[in-house]
Amino acid sequence: MAVIKVEVYRNLHQDNWSVREQKTGLVIDHVPYICITNAKLVVREGGRKRVIKEQRKNVHAFICGVATLGGGPSNQELRRISYNPYENESFVLKDTNDSIKWSENVFLDSDGIGWSYGKYN
Repeated sequence: MAVIKVEVYRNLHQDNWSVREQKTGLVIDHVPYICITNAKLVVREGGRKRVIKEQRKNVHAFICGVATLGGGPSNQELRRISYNPYENESFVLKDTNDSIKWSENVFLDSDGIGWSYGKYN
């Protein structure tokens, strides 16, 4: 089975997650939830500044990594992650507001919420 690196972002029009192949930049799927390993949490600063200036959303924040099969974490300590371009320059841990750039695993659930589990920085 080939490993495909992906970029995942919330699709507000379809109320799900868009999965984009990292190499080609093409959207390959739309899913209600997804698990990502070796997850890099990316915010493109130029896109964030444009959101603030134009007050209009654009895809500039996403999670890169390898999509995995399965329904999410079990018996793991979950840390909720969040991103708001008007409040933060990066993804943050919701409970502490500390910046998070990488996580061993991220679960993006069907309610549009992200969860980090395992090691993170």
